[in-house]
Amino acid sequence: MDTLQECKNSIKECLEEISNEVNILKENYSRYFIFDVIFSTESTGKTRLNRQIFNENNEKIQVSIKLLNEKLDNSLEDIRMTIRSLLSQYNDFNKVDLINLIFDDNNFIELLQMDLENQVIPSEKRSELLKELRELTSLKNKIFNLKYYISMFNSDNLNKHLNRLGIDDLINSRMIFELINNYGLQAQELEKFEQEIKNLDANIEKSKSFKFLEDLLEHHVGRTNNYSYAGVRYKISIDYNNELTLKKELPLKRAYLENIISNLIEQSCMDVVKKELKKGKIQKFIDINIEKKKSFIQIIIKNNGYEVNNIHSLYLSDTNNRYIIEARNLAREMGGTLEVSTLPSEGMQYLLEIKGK
Repeated sequence: MDTLQECKNSIKECLEEISNEVNILKENYSRYFIFDVIFSTESTGKTRLNRQIFNENNEKIQVSIKLLNEKLDNSLEDIRMTIRSLLSQYNDFNKVDLINLIFDDNNFIELLQMDLENQVIPSEKRSELLKELRELTSLKNKIFNLKYYISMFNSDNLNKHLNRLGIDDLINSRMIFELINNYGLQAQELEKFEQEIKNLDANIEKSKSFKFLEDLLEHHVGRTNNYSYAGVRYKISIDYNNELTLKKELPLKRAYLENIISNLIEQSCMDVVKKELKKGKIQKFIDINIEKKKSFIQIIIKNNGYEVNNIHSLYLSDTNNRYIIEARNLAREMGGTLEVSTLPSEGMQYLLEIKGK
């Protein structure tokens, strides 16, 4: 890719191809809710969940998910190559690692601006370059947001949980209800993904409450209850309060807000696992609160995990910091801020602050 427009055209074609695959995914997901198919009757007359049907369906879904990720990775590569092409016209700017595009957007632009000041470039061209690079960084955030949705409706981890269940669990009505409900929450994420690819530009929705986050938070409650890292399962509890109601409707980019919260929950999971690996067995929990302070909405996510004293290190371009870096980039896209702090002898706190009314 040599120009911004060529990059946009390529991504547009990619999203059109993805739309076709989404239709296949929706059809496969619908099979999880056909009760005549997913249940079977034993010789004893008891009805149980047909694990084989779920495994076969998951295999089909994984084929689609692999394809979707490959296509979006190609789009990220187009963005990366376009950025390199634009920069190569003016200098050998290499202060940010562009290999995986995981970097703080503001730092990237600021470093570039300082570098360009030392070069003889007409102000019009400098302004145009910065404008195009800002658009490209915004575009890569949108693609990362689509990849986030794929991780949310990926049925693989839930399928692994299903395969760990015993025979008695497969006839336990409570266990069955929880499982089907979790598949339903994933199907909702697939619907959100479909809406996002239809409108890659900012999709602003107005709301007077944060009840729309309920399903997302419940989804994470189920995921963290069976969190897996390096092949080991961890039980992490989530407690949340999203009862805040506003007097006036607040315009929000919901897709970004949900992604930010999910990233910070994932980061919190890593925090508590890291603490257990270093300190030994602990009771692991994450606390989420949504509050209004003066003219700002605050979403506060705390955990009792490993305490990082050098906060600045968490903002450096590194795949180990991807959850925080992506959350900060998306927060700025929403006109908000993300602050990270250590709570001495308690754990970590992540504070997302956006302007309210």
